[in-house]
Amino acid sequence: MAWRLGRKPKLSIASAAGQPAALFVVIEERHDLWKRQYSFWKSVGYGLGFVGFVAAVLSAALPSMIGADHPVLFPALSAGAAVIVGFVAFAAPVDQARAYIAAWKGLDREINKYLHDPRPKQMENILKAVEVGENVIAGRVPF
Repeated sequence: MAWRLGRKPKLSIASAAGQPAALFVVIEERHDLWKRQYSFWKSVGYGLGFVGFVAAVLSAALPSMIGADHPVLFPALSAGAAVIVGFVAFAAPVDQARAYIAAWKGLDREINKYLHDPRPKQMENILKAVEVGENVIAGRVPF
């Protein structure tokens, strides 16, 4: 996982354990995936929320500014704002982002403990953190 995209190599779970096992690789991939999913859902939530807000404000303000006789622009802005705001409300991308970052933080905390003190008990805690993280993302456990 080192040197991808020009990043410096990081201390990995596999190198701390002294053996490159498939389990360590899967945990590191899950750790990175949860962080990327957090960034994605956060960007989607705030980006679409902003676009929906701007479309709603424009659909309300433009008729009084330029006249209310435009047959396509105002209905299109209103419909676009309704669709975007509806998606943001029902898909809840910000809640998805919060779930992913909560799962990532729990796993990251346990990985850091393991990197500083690589004992078998710490590895069990990492596996528990993965399980708890999956439950948080699935919505079975509040974050």
